Amino acid sequence: RKVNEMRQEDGVRSNGYFWSAMVDVYARSGDYRGAEMVLDEMLEETQAEYTAWKAAKKQNADVDEKSQQSEPPIAIPPLPAYTSFFSACYKLISRGDVHPSIKSDAGKRAWNRWKEMRIH
Repeated sequence: RKVNEMRQEDGVRSNGYFWSAMVDVYARSGDYRGAEMVLDEMLEETQAEYTAWKAAKKQNADVDEKSQQSEPPIAIPPLPAYTSFFSACYKLISRGDVHPSIKSDAGKRAWNRWKEMRIH
């Protein structure tokens, strides 16, 4: 959490590598809820960047032909971020000492993210 807060405070732009690493940190510790929170933050931030890019492109359409050719910022999490999240869920589900309700929650969250990933 602190790394992401510092990045935002310093105005450093994120990218797919950053987000994947953040999800991976939580996933490696088995914290699937933390990993999912990072996915949500990533979706929120990248969607805001994409919306701002579209607005700027529309505003500059008549002014600068080159702006028409610029690539949009990523609007979906990269596959490695999802893979790390699924890994965290799988680790939890496969353990014998975890309560079935927690396993069920992890499974449902993984399934919902799988569907989300397949849509994008």
